[in-house]
Amino acid sequence: MYSDFSVEIPDTKGKITIKKKGNASYVLYEYARIYNSDRHYNVPKRAIIGKVNPEDSSTMYPNESYLEYYPDAALPEERSEAYRSCCLRIGSFIAINKI
Repeated sequence: MYSDFSVEIPDTKGKITIKKKGNASYVLYEYARIYNSDRHYNVPKRAIIGKVNPEDSSTMYPNESYLEYYPDAALPEERSEAYRSCCLRIGSFIAINKI
């Protein structure tokens, strides 16, 4: 799940890659390289840490993995439950009520 605020794309040399898929661009963090001895090359292990902001290409919308790789990043506080969709609460109540 992506946040509704944007942060600067990290400037970690050799670790950040931007991959375009369809109309969206995703920011990937390379956390390891595994050497394939059969083919004699490295296979990068990457995780998606956010989605590039289409209005400003130097910022991104972070996801949960962003804090895993950048734990000291300063992010705004999380919104309360009231700002989330109420249809999930109603939908589950109706399903349980029918059972």
